[in-house]
Amino acid sequence: MSLISSKTLIPGTGIALGGPGSAYTAMQSNVFAGAGNFTLPAGDWWVIPTAATSVDISTDGGTTWVALYAVNQGGFIRSDGANARINSTGAITVQFFGPA
Repeated sequence: MSLISSKTLIPGTGIALGGPGSAYTAMQSNVFAGAGNFTLPAGDWWVIPTAATSVDISTDGGTTWVALYAVNQGGFIRSDGANARINSTGAITVQFFGPA
């Protein structure tokens, strides 16, 4: 089986996230007023690391949460819309983006 994509990547520099030819969606963000958490929408996301947030996952439907990426680390996460979240220890804006 082969995978065919309708996306065309245009080589070059200076292509903004979400812009024509970009392989990624526009940058999205969540603003934390204080400590709390934000459930990532369903999809594939690259989370930008911050000093006050970790990326947590739950393998039991939300009863127990464990850090997939510790504070000041970011990375790729595939979210089902319910079992992946960004956990904040204080007021901060966290940013994330996905593949186009």
